[in-house]
Amino acid sequence: MRALYQSDLAWIHHNAYGNFATNASPQLLGILRNAGIRKGTLIDLACGSGIWPNAAQKFGFNVIGIDRSRSMLELAKHVVPKAQFRCASLHNASLPPCDVVTIIGEGIQYLQPNEDKLPPVANLFKRVSAALRPGGLFIFDAIARSEKPMNYFHGKAKRDWTVFVEAKQKGNLLARHIVVFRNIDGNWRRSDEIHRVSLFDVEKTATALRACGFEVQTTRKYGSFELAPNRVGFIAQKKR
Repeated sequence: MRALYQSDLAWIHHNAYGNFATNASPQLLGILRNAGIRKGTLIDLACGSGIWPNAAQKFGFNVIGIDRSRSMLELAKHVVPKAQFRCASLHNASLPPCDVVTIIGEGIQYLQPNEDKLPPVANLFKRVSAALRPGGLFIFDAIARSEKPMNYFHGKAKRDWTVFVEAKQKGNLLARHIVVFRNIDGNWRRSDEIHRVSLFDVEKTATALRACGFEVQTTRKYGSFELAPNRVGFIAQKKR
């Protein structure tokens, strides 16, 4: 199985599904402002095509973006040419001293094609805590476990592309089969991807964060921007 977010899906996601990052960005900046964090280094894990890093850099942060998708990073370098970007897994990338770490858009939950299960998030929380300065913020969102299975079909089409998504939940794993058709210079091509995400238990996740030295707030919205159903945001501040 090939890497996630290949070139066509990455391009479509940036141009047609970037509204989450676009709408969340000003609200995230408000959260940082209210916490007294207005400058410094911000690390965005699973940074995608750079929409949120662009907003953070314009605000005044020194931004480091990390993502596994080379296609996403190529887009991000055009969106935020002055930011630093690295191709790596958020679960083992080295994290320099920083003031903010973010993972927006469920990036913390993705399994890679060669993985049978998600690496222990407690290890990630420890690394983030070690990198953050006292009082720094760790903000991310995740799909919460639900008794009602999340099974659905979604389709979207424009003149030069079409996307179909079939999602099925089995236990604590949600699998999305994504089929992309894109017209390049009059020639249509197809690509298929399967994205698997491990669903989170909200209380256990909050407990794991506290064990790593964070004060934790869970939320259903970033500022005034409401998250999608079954999504929960975690705003974790490293103890001073």
